[in-house]
Amino acid sequence: MSLKEQSLVSIVIPFFNVELYLDRAIQSALNQTHPLIEIILVDDGSTDQSGQIGTGYAEQYEQIQLLSIPNGGPGYARNRGMELVTGEYLVFLDADDALEPNMVEVMLRELRRQAVQGMVCKFTLYDKKLNAFRKTGWKLDTDQVAGDQAVIEMYNGCIASTIWAKIYQSDIVKTIRFPEGLWFEDRPFAMEYFLNVEKMGFVDASLINIYARDTSITRQTITAKRIEDLHHIYKMEIELVDKYQKGALMEATIINHHLRTFLESFFVLMLDQKEVDNIEELQVLYLDYIRQFRNHIAVRNYTLSAKKTFLLRLLESPKWIPWSWSFFLISNIKRRTYKSISKLKLS
Repeated sequence: MSLKEQSLVSIVIPFFNVELYLDRAIQSALNQTHPLIEIILVDDGSTDQSGQIGTGYAEQYEQIQLLSIPNGGPGYARNRGMELVTGEYLVFLDADDALEPNMVEVMLRELRRQAVQGMVCKFTLYDKKLNAFRKTGWKLDTDQVAGDQAVIEMYNGCIASTIWAKIYQSDIVKTIRFPEGLWFEDRPFAMEYFLNVEKMGFVDASLINIYARDTSITRQTITAKRIEDLHHIYKMEIELVDKYQKGALMEATIINHHLRTFLESFFVLMLDQKEVDNIEELQVLYLDYIRQFRNHIAVRNYTLSAKKTFLLRLLESPKWIPWSWSFFLISNIKRRTYKSISKLKLS
């Protein structure tokens, strides 16, 4: 039998208060052209009609299981969903997004053709008016890379760090856990998966549709948790470098990536400053985490390049000059990043 005919694929869909979109996500999983699909719905403590929608589907379709749990966040819900997976391969889907009908079929076909342990596809971003405005997901000159190199490419921005738009081997996935109670939990999970495979493959097709939502981290007004969790996730990533003994190149890549997250957070902080009551408190917290970052890389005897050192100094500049002056300088020097963040927040 072919891989297409014999491989059961599990689609895990955690959800919390998405009654307006859950049907679309579940239907996109049910409508897969691949014939062997199991769908695992995880109700993460919904208080709207989402739970009833999930119950209705589970009662109607044999291939759908519903697990209801107290609210614990996306990482906790995905971990619980993975415990029920029986498929050879696994796909994650957010409950307000949708798979293209041939997503699983194409990913499995390419997995077999390329003889890899995971696949990455592209995805299409839609704005609030349901207009497609960007296709993204990965940008490489090859259709496969070694697992270690996939980590480097992800932190260099060439592979999306999202948990969706990928297909995984379930036996590998089940050895990994999502961080629980933290934002940005996708990154260390994807990193550790890549570190456990020989090769990852890529397909040049958009096979999942991602819809704009006010609940996304980028569009939410900045909070202390966003700033704190970014640093917690960074430390987890450095711990994975040490655990898998990956050395200087991967360490440098993650450190430089974290510096970029400080830049993005700076712009979010400035764009949101009129929307929050505790802006001065958040500014102090932001500068404190930059201090912790500087101390952390010093302990590891890591030296930033001259260009990165200059950027770090700019991000620290509100210690000495008004935030508005720092914003003027940094937004002009890093104009492309600023425009990108602004567009995402408004799309």
